[in-house]
Amino acid sequence: MAKALAKELNYFYIDTGAMYRGVTLFAMKERYVMNGCVDESGLEQALDRLFLTFRFNPSTECSEMHLGGTNIEKEIRTMEVAKNVSLVAKIPAVRTKLVALQRRLAEGDSVVMDGRDI
Repeated sequence: MAKALAKELNYFYIDTGAMYRGVTLFAMKERYVMNGCVDESGLEQALDRLFLTFRFNPSTECSEMHLGGTNIEKEIRTMEVAKNVSLVAKIPAVRTKLVALQRRLAEGDSVVMDGRDI
C-alpha cells in the first residue's frame, strides 16, 4: 500500500525494513554475523563504513537498496539475511544510525516511509 501511495503521489518510497536488511547483509559480508551470533562491538565500530542508499530503478519503477554503490536488492531478500536481520536490528547503535539516515533521506523531499518503526 505504501509503495502504491508513493507512486500515486510521485513521492520517493523508502522501505525501512530494506535498510535493516542492508545492514545485516553488510554485517554478514564483513563477518560480524556468523552462526547466529553477532559481534556487536565490531559491527558498531564498522557502522562508519556503512553506506546505504536507495536508487530509483526506472525499469522496475521501484526504489532499490544499494550498499556502497552496489545494488543489493536481491541479496537482502534471501532467507540467510532474513534469518539474521532481527539479531542486527535490535542493536541500539544500528537503530540510531538508521533512524538518522531515514531523517536525512526525508529532509527536503516528499517521501512515503514504510516500516515498523515509522
